[in-house]
Amino acid sequence: MPATTSLYPQAEVRAEIAESLRLRREHRERMDAGLSAVPQSQPDYSALIARQTQSYSNKAWRPSTLDEIVGQGLLRDRLRVMVQASVLRRTALPHMIFYGPKGTGKTTFARALAAERGVRVVETTGDSLTTREDVQNLLCHTALNGWTYLHQQGYSVPNEPSASEPAILFVDEIHRMGKQAAEALYHPLEDGATTWVERNGASNPWHLPPFTLVGATTDAGTLLEPLVTRVRMLYLDPYSGDELTQIARAHAARLTHDVGPQSGRMVPKRITWDDGALREIAWRSQGTPRVIVQNLREVYDLALVDGLDSISEEWADGAMEHVIGIDANGLNALDRRLLTRLADAGRPVGLEAMADMLGETVENIRASERYLTEVGAILRTPRGRVVSEKGRAMCRA
Repeated sequence: MPATTSLYPQAEVRAEIAESLRLRREHRERMDAGLSAVPQSQPDYSALIARQTQSYSNKAWRPSTLDEIVGQGLLRDRLRVMVQASVLRRTALPHMIFYGPKGTGKTTFARALAAERGVRVVETTGDSLTTREDVQNLLCHTALNGWTYLHQQGYSVPNEPSASEPAILFVDEIHRMGKQAAEALYHPLEDGATTWVERNGASNPWHLPPFTLVGATTDAGTLLEPLVTRVRMLYLDPYSGDELTQIARAHAARLTHDVGPQSGRMVPKRITWDDGALREIAWRSQGTPRVIVQNLREVYDLALVDGLDSISEEWADGAMEHVIGIDANGLNALDRRLLTRLADAGRPVGLEAMADMLGETVENIRASERYLTEVGAILRTPRGRVVSEKGRAMCRA
């Protein structure tokens, strides 16, 4: 399972790392003194770092392998071929970028891919990469495969990584990356090398250990063409109604709460769900797995506070409509406000004008507009957005 490096390790892991470093110092002192090497089993630093974040991975609300992911069958098959080929060729996976709407599983695929390949994943966001130096530091972090964490803690550790363990560099919202930073990636992606520029102006070429760039974006159209031509662009298809219900069912099975204590320990308890309730929640979640998980948690909390042992379709329908504020068409408060104002305007309206009308950011309006356009409530014209007859019917519902 992939692990992300954390700056706050558990106490026992810190102690284990310190002990391993003490043994390493003793080993080096013996070698300097001409004595035989004593430690036959040096601690595995990568294993220590992995265990350091194991609790985080176990608590994640995401599938950990490709087989556990619901839907996206063609994409999963394609990724399996990539994994098998990279294992047979003993190379890193090809560079790739997942693109699609928010909350559809791009980060989940990146982590599951690392688990399938059996490598570590180093994560960052596009807006944190603005300069060439940002990219070089990140490549160093990825190449060192976790050693940077030990350096940050003040330990003296080897400077050379293991070239036999390729890492995955995951950049979320990669379209937000600065132009200079994106250009600094071209050479590493193409040739597996980069150039370090010292403070005195000297340039030093550095051949990188094998690594894979995996990006995620909701706005593939803004990516620079030279970057797009160096990676494989992988689109996440919309989920079907049955797939959304399967996702709801899988996550609902994990929702529990503690009762007790009984016999000196807390006892987990689970509220059961009617299948109709799961279908209702999935239907109202705008086809987005992340929204399904959020709505499931909130409905579960409402049922817990009301003291329910099971959640029926009728009760879930009322909770979604009257408490959470998502109607039978899957529209939230912003969606309904947007439709109403567009209908009242009686003319085409642009994105920025809609944001001003509603006092919202353009990003929020764009996210709302995406779903309304998908369901045919809003139509795009050269002059702006207008409400369709279906959208007017939704306003009256």
